[in-house]
Amino acid sequence: MILNSFFPKKIEQEILYLLNETKDPSVIRDKLTEKFPNPWIVIKGTAFSFNISRGPNSGGVFETEEDGYRTRFIIYCPPFKESAPPEEEKQLNNHQVLWTINVQKPFKDEEGFSDYLKKYIQRLDCSKGSETCDAIKSKLHSLMPNFWHVIVGEDFTCVLSKPPPESVFYAKATREGKKIDIVAFRQQGLEKQIKAEYNWDWILFLAMSLCLSVGLAGYFGCDATQKSWVCENYQMLLYTAISLAVIKIAGESFKIKQANRRQS
Repeated sequence: MILNSFFPKKIEQEILYLLNETKDPSVIRDKLTEKFPNPWIVIKGTAFSFNISRGPNSGGVFETEEDGYRTRFIIYCPPFKESAPPEEEKQLNNHQVLWTINVQKPFKDEEGFSDYLKKYIQRLDCSKGSETCDAIKSKLHSLMPNFWHVIVGEDFTCVLSKPPPESVFYAKATREGKKIDIVAFRQQGLEKQIKAEYNWDWILFLAMSLCLSVGLAGYFGCDATQKSWVCENYQMLLYTAISLAVIKIAGESFKIKQANRRQS
């Protein structure tokens, strides 16, 4: 089930097919990377929030249901160029440590970066989901602009791309028995991004309808004495409409055969 999607239809259908075949995010990532070469990221879970940077024509929220349990999948590719401006850092007024933060995987490239982020997260209310993601991402932007991805939640798996991101941070936040995972990483996408897909079925339908309506108007409304463009060309328009209808029928027949072949 598609909850939200910026993907072209071709990729949407491929993702739905994969979700019907498997719920393993690693397999989904590998299959998508193989078919559509790009750094694919797949987040799977039941309770999490996110603030990511996605490429154009890329990114979707999908949902599956098994045995009454619903699972969300966030599937996307990072951008080559960041379209959104860096988020303004959220200033914290309190200096009280609200959560205990245990860093499981620190940033390995930036000296002192992880400790600085840890002290900032300690002062956040990590249970506020989207607000927590936004605050962490704004802090990361202030330290190093662009290409940051943040996921916060109680139940999720984040499968990173191949090759992996340049910087990854993973921590566990605990408070009064409650546990929350925090993942943040920085990754830029490839220059070759996913291209937009035009709705050729709709364009074909419009062209066919236009040719048919104008052609029929000429057929019923013109006589031998009239020399307007419609009267001189209505036969050509009717033939064009018939040809487009044949193309449409042949295309749909081909799609059905391909779908049947894929299922067999």
